[in-house]
Amino acid sequence: MKNTFISLLLLVTTSTLFAQSPPLTFSNPILPGYHPDPSICRVGDDYYLVNSTFVWFPGLPVYHSRDLVNWQLIGHAIDRPGMVDFEGLPDMLGLFAPTIRYHDGVFYIINTCVGCGMNFYVTATNPAGPWSDPVWLPDAPGIDPSLMWDDDGRCYYTGVVGPESPAWLNQGMIFNQELDVQQGKLVGERHLLTYGHANNASYSEGPHLYKINGNYLLLISEGGTEMYHALTAHHSDSINGPYHADYINPVVTHRHLGSAYPVQAIGHGDLVQTQNGEWWSVLLGKRVISSYTTLGRETFLAKVEFEGRTPIFNAGEGKVLASQTRPDLPWTPVGPTPATDEFDGSSLPIYWYTNRTPTKPFYTVGEGAVNLQLRKQVLDSLTHSSLLFRRVEHHRFVARTKLTFSTKRRNEQAGIALYRTNENYYTLLKEKEALVLYQSFKGEKKEVARVAYTAPTVYLQVEVKDLEIQFKYGQTLHLLQPIGAQQSMIVLADLQGNALFNGPGIGMYATSNGANSRAKAQFDWFNYTSADSIPSRTIEEGGTGAYSAIMHSEASLPGHTIFRPANLPSSFKLPLIVWGNGACFDSPLEHVNFLNEIASHGYLVIAIGTMPEEGGERIMTRSTSAKLLEAVDWAIRQNTSEASPYYNRIDCSNIAVSGMSCGGLQALEVAGDKRFKTVVICNSGVLGDVSSGHPMMPGVTKNQLNKLHSPTLYILGGESDIAYANGMDDYKRINHVPIVMTNLNVGHGGTYSQPHGGDFARVATAWFNWQLKGDRQAALLFTGEPAGLTTWPGWKIESKNL
Repeated sequence: MKNTFISLLLLVTTSTLFAQSPPLTFSNPILPGYHPDPSICRVGDDYYLVNSTFVWFPGLPVYHSRDLVNWQLIGHAIDRPGMVDFEGLPDMLGLFAPTIRYHDGVFYIINTCVGCGMNFYVTATNPAGPWSDPVWLPDAPGIDPSLMWDDDGRCYYTGVVGPESPAWLNQGMIFNQELDVQQGKLVGERHLLTYGHANNASYSEGPHLYKINGNYLLLISEGGTEMYHALTAHHSDSINGPYHADYINPVVTHRHLGSAYPVQAIGHGDLVQTQNGEWWSVLLGKRVISSYTTLGRETFLAKVEFEGRTPIFNAGEGKVLASQTRPDLPWTPVGPTPATDEFDGSSLPIYWYTNRTPTKPFYTVGEGAVNLQLRKQVLDSLTHSSLLFRRVEHHRFVARTKLTFSTKRRNEQAGIALYRTNENYYTLLKEKEALVLYQSFKGEKKEVARVAYTAPTVYLQVEVKDLEIQFKYGQTLHLLQPIGAQQSMIVLADLQGNALFNGPGIGMYATSNGANSRAKAQFDWFNYTSADSIPSRTIEEGGTGAYSAIMHSEASLPGHTIFRPANLPSSFKLPLIVWGNGACFDSPLEHVNFLNEIASHGYLVIAIGTMPEEGGERIMTRSTSAKLLEAVDWAIRQNTSEASPYYNRIDCSNIAVSGMSCGGLQALEVAGDKRFKTVVICNSGVLGDVSSGHPMMPGVTKNQLNKLHSPTLYILGGESDIAYANGMDDYKRINHVPIVMTNLNVGHGGTYSQPHGGDFARVATAWFNWQLKGDRQAALLFTGEPAGLTTWPGWKIESKNL
């Protein structure tokens, strides 16, 4: 009967919670950081997106998604040195706005390489690559080409060219012409489609041509890719025109919202129809901080509905939104980009880039390090230098690395670089006897700060908070000191010198400043951590313990919530406790007071489940006991990674597993893992008949108790606790390990939600202090005749094998 009560409780609890299966909304931008000029296509249930990259190499990143919100980088269309050559090109030239399309089993990306051959296309049967060598189109003038296949199978090239005799400043002309993909060239007559919607439309560009319900829709951008950027629509009954501007043009823009509006420059849009019939658009936009754009142009998503031929962007709003209802597609999250690259493989991760096309190998990866060859080339030049970087995707972030480099030559330098263009960057470099911070702003390079430094190894860090930058260094990662005063991200912001179309990167750099060199610089790891996307919160003023605690999430450990001292102590290592929630819910909402209180006494507590929202939103999704082991594995990796704030701060020899109700069964399911030094089971016990439990409960049988190998504590809610009979039966059966049974007659809900977790938190903390820290005073609560707990009002205790 009592077994049935547990099952009923789980069902009743479920019915009182608010469902949050997949999220109902998404946030813009969908691709943060330098992701301009997005183009998109769909093949079945799969979506593919490509962005321009100018002189970054590899170029033209290809992303994949199944829900239009979560995107994974799967390859690059330009990934071999012989495909294009960026040598000598300013950062604002190179690969302009691409278009990706799919036809008859083949993917096409058509693009302009400004200053390096102009218009071309590449093909692939797998969008992850390999892509073909470029098919150059020397007879195709202008920029921003796009492709469209009509119903008769003909392929049409739509491009942009300046009129021979412009009627106004920066006038652009959109044209189309048939492309013979068998011959790889334009054929037939060229047709003028439009000069733009306005009679003074500047920089008409980025055309995309569609056939929708038998009619032709031409979307173009005009107004320039800054504040006056706009997307306009044009219609025709014939593919070659004439095209007529839509009455509501521009169909989307933010230029009318004023210069203080936080998102500017909306335009360069491309349309896609989902398999469910919805229409969506990807567009570029720029997020503004104090009138400056520091991340470059990013990719946004907006819903489109058609009223007749007219595309309506976010009906009722008429602008790109920071958050809105997500597409009607199966939620398909992808794994986050790792915060730390340990360089354990034989190649760099796919999201690392260099600037301009490398002519020969200049780095090696292996044995946990990147070794950069010092070469004559420097960042200030328009040639390829020994620079490796990844995108800056957040307004607030910390980047750090460990560098080993010694030299007897004053011209040799290596270190960390925050780079936008050859004229706009910061470097913090180690040289013969010093560390030097440099700034280049609009092409004027200066030494900002210099400190003496002779040790072979140094840790370098860049911390950015909106427009403020602080560079730091040190002989250990946890004892860093600033070099120079705060610097400004305005140096890397749009429109500062030649900082125009691209965006910033952060990474590793080495140079011999014009002289030949055989030296190499070794980078053991590189860490990039966003301060934008790691929420944290203080619960009950941090708890009553000596180490004020916080609750937060880690991008490197999705689906878990961490409770820990806000300031990681250096005098001792934190024992680890992993926790399973009541009802096996994927959220520790009901237990935050309890878990935070334990953490405040000097513990790292990792709970299964997404960090609860501030308003207390509940998550009904069920979890599995495997997530407890994921937490343990993650903590051990963090403890051994120099790039982690937890490096050498976790006591991996003192780990506990614990859980409440269904989460207690999860804890018992994995308690046989030899890494667990103790087990704490709260308001739980193994069901005598597994089939009587909820279908989502772990299938733990009484035989599992035989796998316990470490001291075990049960905390029950007395006879009014529906888990009481099962828990007491467990106690009777466990005779091979030390075991303590405690009871307080408060029922199945325990005292978790009471201030600081109530008595349950006090008892659990005392047990952990004894078992994981060897605190003999705490042991007296459970040992002795009588045990100290008997003096606490309402508590009962019994034990065996102590």
